[in-house]
Amino acid sequence: MNKTAAAVAPEISEFDLGGFTPIKSTFVKPPRAAESPVQMECKLLQIVPIGRGPSAANICIGEVLCFHIAEGYLLDSGFVDSVKLDLVGRLDGAGYVTTRDRFDMPAPKR
Repeated sequence: MNKTAAAVAPEISEFDLGGFTPIKSTFVKPPRAAESPVQMECKLLQIVPIGRGPSAANICIGEVLCFHIAEGYLLDSGFVDSVKLDLVGRLDGAGYVTTRDRFDMPAPKR
């Protein structure tokens, strides 16, 4: 993931940089990474620009068209096994976070 964050020319393949294998998607043109146990195919609906100058950003709003979930990563409940995935999330700058420190908090009943 970090290797593909490098600022490279458009003709450089992020699949090659990260050592990933591209596979054909079902509903969208861009390929998926075969090594990823969960993949989403999405359609871009809207880009909303936020702010100005060096701290400006964009919020991308999309629609998930399809999920691909590898064998063994789906629980009997129909949810993805996030413990088995051992997820990593991107923060700001060089920061990352994991979901290893977890707890459950059931919603109150009405």
